[in-house]
Amino acid sequence: HSPPDVSSATITQPLDHRHPAPGTNSSAATYEQRYFSTDRYALPSSPLQNVGFLCVGGEGPPLTSRVLSDSVHCTGDMLETARRLHAGGTSVRMYALEHRYYGESLPDFGEGPVDYAYLSSRQA
Repeated sequence: HSPPDVSSATITQPLDHRHPAPGTNSSAATYEQRYFSTDRYALPSSPLQNVGFLCVGGEGPPLTSRVLSDSVHCTGDMLETARRLHAGGTSVRMYALEHRYYGESLPDFGEGPVDYAYLSSRQA
């Protein structure tokens, strides 16, 4: 069951952060990296007290829409801190970024094999 207040979208990322120009070093110069977001603890009018929390998915189970409510990746301290800040009048938005090559954030190499050269700590 997915939380109704968590949405997913993608952001276009360079496959090669060291050489991000289209067409360099790869047949797929960019890819779509999935992220999840929620405004669960956002306030409608708090222009000076806005914070955002980013949880970065890593090695482990793929992210789902439950990542910002009940997951091994982004629960505990982040969610409790967001709740407390919100209760004190701070607007909090939370995001969870899926790690490249995991879940739906897999670059498309067409008919060729997956090129794992871009799965590194330098590229993440």
